[in-house]
Amino acid sequence: MTNRGCVVLLGDFSNERLDVDSIGRDFCWTVAQASDLSGLKEIGRTRTVVAVLLQAGEPDLAWQGALRAIRAAAPRARIIICHKVDQAHARTEMVNAGAFGVLLSPLAHSEVRQSLGFVWASKITPLKHGPPVTAQRVSAA
Repeated sequence: MTNRGCVVLLGDFSNERLDVDSIGRDFCWTVAQASDLSGLKEIGRTRTVVAVLLQAGEPDLAWQGALRAIRAAAPRARIIICHKVDQAHARTEMVNAGAFGVLLSPLAHSEVRQSLGFVWASKITPLKHGPPVTAQRVSAA
């Protein structure tokens, strides 16, 4: 199997008991950990970062700032925010701000696998360029 990309766990995932490496292998991806943005940048120098699982609140930036910083460091990566129960109210805001997806911590095997499946599908399926959503609404009215 060839390595087609890397999934980066950004932040503190030490309390997670999930074998993300085995899920990554299902998609021919490796998994790497980075404690901060400089670690993400270092990984990005030698590997193709396809997804970043960000532990919300990690690093010391708010998740909004972290989204921007991750996008600058790994512009082609899909960003999935992993949040605690007390941050669940912000899920819609996270997606609207540009997160590819959101997952509740502690992580569940089926949810991580499904999310990485969506990342995989988004990489092989070309985007269909159509009129903006607002234009569709106007013309439908």
